Amino acid sequence: MVYDVMLPKKTEKTEMLIKSCAPKKLLIRELSAEENQVRKYILTEYTRSGTAPLRERIGEQFHDLDVDSILQKLDTLDFIYMSAEKVIECCYPFSSRETAHTVEMGQINVYCMCAIDALGVPFMVGRDVVIHSECGFSGEPLTIRIEEEKIVYRTHRDIWVWGDLDRCGKSADSCCRKIVFFVSDNLERWLESHPDEKDVGLTLSEAFFMGKYLFEPFLE
Repeated sequence: MVYDVMLPKKTEKTEMLIKSCAPKKLLIRELSAEENQVRKYILTEYTRSGTAPLRERIGEQFHDLDVDSILQKLDTLDFIYMSAEKVIECCYPFSSRETAHTVEMGQINVYCMCAIDALGVPFMVGRDVVIHSECGFSGEPLTIRIEEEKIVYRTHRDIWVWGDLDRCGKSADSCCRKIVFFVSDNLERWLESHPDEKDVGLTLSEAFFMGKYLFEPFLE
C-alpha cells in the first residue's frame, strides 16, 4: 500500500500520443448545441445512476428534438456505442456493461471502458473517486484513490497502463478492451511471453495525464 501524492505527468511519450491519436474531444466541434446537450445528458445520467438512460427517457427529456437521429450521429462519431436493439452500451468513458474497471463516486459505482477512461473520470466529473481494477496479467486486485485530482493512494507502488491506443473502427471494438493496468513485475513477465508486442506502455502518472487530457473537457 502506497500513500503519497502523484500528479498527472506530461512527457514526450504523452505528447507523441496526443499527436498520433484523434481525441474525441476534437470531434465535439462537429456536434450542434442540441446534439452535444444530449451527449452530456447521457454522461450525467451515468454519474447519477451508474448506467445509460433508455432511449425513451432521452426522448422524454428532449421531446422537441429528433432523438433517434442524434443518437445515430453520436454512435457514428463513436461518442456512444449502441446495440442492434438501440440500447446505449457505452458513452465514453462509461460502460453499461460490466468491465474490469469500476469507478466509485460516493454512493454511485460505474464501469469504465478502459484504464485511461477510469483515470479520466475525476477530471470530467469534478469528484473524488476510487478506481477498482485488476492486473492484466495476474488478475490481482488494484485500487487507486484520487482526491482533488491527485492520486493519494494505490495498492502497488509501480502500476503501469499498457495497451493498444490505435483506434480502428469503434473504440469499444478495438483499443478499449486492450488498455489495462499492470503491476510492474507482472508487466515484465507478460512482455516476456509476448516478445512481438508493439503496444504502448505508460507509467501511472503518464496515463493519469492522458485521462485528464482526453476527458477533462467532456462535460464543459
